[in-house]
Amino acid sequence: MTVQAPLTSRSFGTSRSFGTAGTVGEFETHLTLTATDADTGAALAHWAQTRGLKYTHIVLARGQSPSQPMLSWTAAGTFQDQLDRAEELAAALRMDGFTTVRVKCEAAP
Repeated sequence: MTVQAPLTSRSFGTSRSFGTAGTVGEFETHLTLTATDADTGAALAHWAQTRGLKYTHIVLARGQSPSQPMLSWTAAGTFQDQLDRAEELAAALRMDGFTTVRVKCEAAP
């Protein structure tokens, strides 16, 4: 099950919600950021490493957003726990000059 959920009434500002906050399980959460140049990508990779996050830079052949730097992590707990951590990380990224454009939280079946 994939849950793609910008945070409701928070920094990602949409009223659309998926699942329930109390859903418990194993999750993999991804933060997609705005496109970066090589220097910014290296800084983002270092930022992720110091926080125990996985950094991936997806580059597509075409499309509206062919460059998609992404931070990921896995954790067990509630869906709300994952959204709260995503919001905390997005705020920290913002303070350090990075912009989060999407949050995706995948739950194991």
